[in-house]
Amino acid sequence: MKSMFLLIWLVAVIPLLAQVPASKLKLNERTDTSSRLPLDRQTVDVQGYFLELEKGIATGSMSFLLSMIGQQVYIDIAGAERGYFSSNQAASLLQSFFAQRRSITFTFSNVNQRAPSPYATGRYTFLYRGTRESVQIYVALARQDSRWVISQFNIY
Repeated sequence: MKSMFLLIWLVAVIPLLAQVPASKLKLNERTDTSSRLPLDRQTVDVQGYFLELEKGIATGSMSFLLSMIGQQVYIDIAGAERGYFSSNQAASLLQSFFAQRRSITFTFSNVNQRAPSPYATGRYTFLYRGTRESVQIYVALARQDSRWVISQFNIY
């Protein structure tokens, strides 16, 4: 029965649709561009986002962080905090971590810009109580309210 319907559809309906001008077809007039950006636009957004984040970490200037954090963020700071936090709590934890350390260098060495789960990792070198130390940083992004936000921030 299903195959008969499919055969009729292929033979009768599709040729009729091909004769209708595209301007007359109303396939999907409602397009939500805020939630589905073209792939190249998403890549540009993610790339710029990671560059801004990298610059902030490298300079130790984390004041912009609150605007980049999602409503709920998973934070894992080795030897300290671990769990899901609100954006304000997460920003406070991360600002506290970076305020106690004087940045020497930071660059993302591995960046995956592909949606739906872009992420980046890099080595952060800093001075802490007169000692040079180094940690690995992992940051994952997610789409929230038509923009990219930090959904996970790990320091280990």
